Amino acid sequence: MIGQRPPLLNAGLTPARPILKWAGGKTQLLPILRYAMPRRFRRYVEPFVGAGALLFDLALPGSLASDSNADLIQFYTVVRDRPGELLAATSQLPISEDDYYRIRALDPNSLSPVERAARFLYLNKTCYNGLRGVPTPTNEVEYCANTKP
Repeated sequence: MIGQRPPLLNAGLTPARPILKWAGGKTQLLPILRYAMPRRFRRYVEPFVGAGALLFDLALPGSLASDSNADLIQFYTVVRDRPGELLAATSQLPISEDDYYRIRALDPNSLSPVERAARFLYLNKTCYNGLRGVPTPTNEVEYCANTKP
């Protein structure tokens, strides 16, 4: 039964997959996590959402996602509230090593919420293994030639 979704969770829905790459992501652990989930509960709360693999897999109404990374929460807020604008903004971003470093150097505080979310997604998809989840001076990951971020 390992890997089987308990029957009362997400009945009949196709789960969404994580949008982001994230260090410590749980996608590969989903079969084990599904097995360990209780059959019934009132609300799922994800305190460290990251890429949100289990949150999206469960797809339960009323779930709560939180994280200490304000840029990550801002990104998910834009995904929820302004997905079309985010898609338009990300589709216009050029993909090259020079552009990666130029976009990485932008001050996120000078950007609109949609531009900031687009930058966040762009850096996550074009940096080495998606390891640039928390932007700090000590976490400057190099460019990865990913032609389809």
